[in-house]
Amino acid sequence: KSLAKSAIVAAVKYSERLGEVVDVADPEEEEEGDHHHGSSGEYILWDMSRPLEGSCELLFKKYDDPEGQEVFKHSSAHI
Repeated sequence: KSLAKSAIVAAVKYSERLGEVVDVADPEEEEEGDHHHGSSGEYILWDMSRPLEGSCELLFKKYDDPEGQEVFKHSSAHI
């Protein structure tokens, strides 16, 4: 509970996104990297207030994490 309350941002790795269309007819397109972020197994930063879009793994990032600090400073710059 305390980790979720102190987290600034989440890193999300989707195993399957809702509404994602996978074209298996053209394997070259996948090799060229023309796919949605998060669909190839990498973690992407995800706003904590944004709804998740499918089956995924979550890593909570707190301020003491370098990525958490980066997101906090970026968000603060908008104020």
